[in-house]
Amino acid sequence: MVGILILAAMLPFMIYFMNMPKEGADPVFWYVMGSTTLLLFAVVALVVTSKLSITIDGKSITYLYRPFMRRSKSIHWDEIQSYEVRKYSAVSEFGGYGYRKLPKADTVCLNVTGNQCLDMKLENGKRLILGTQKSEELKRVLNSISDNLG
Repeated sequence: MVGILILAAMLPFMIYFMNMPKEGADPVFWYVMGSTTLLLFAVVALVVTSKLSITIDGKSITYLYRPFMRRSKSIHWDEIQSYEVRKYSAVSEFGGYGYRKLPKADTVCLNVTGNQCLDMKLENGKRLILGTQKSEELKRVLNSISDNLG
């Protein structure tokens, strides 16, 4: 995927050089192309370095989505009405990966990759969906904690 993005960033340069006027490139072109390339590389760097961390203990489920969140957020067990570890499609259900908010459904989805998630319905009527690549481990931890909580 990164290779495709790099190729996409280089494509305008290649097209321009194939059709470049004999007197050389306009300086404005270099500012626009340079800015566009830097922006594209910054977006790629954000996507490549993004990481969703989920911590579960007897008090709460805590999550942090780097580099987009500075501080972790916690959902206490008494705020969770129900939860389910399930298979999902980030693209068809939420329009892609990353931070996704569906205002009509009062749903927030945080995902990086994969097709497994922790789907929580909260007491305030909202839904929070956290993507995971460790669904079996997540199920085991949730079952252990739910047994202890009673």
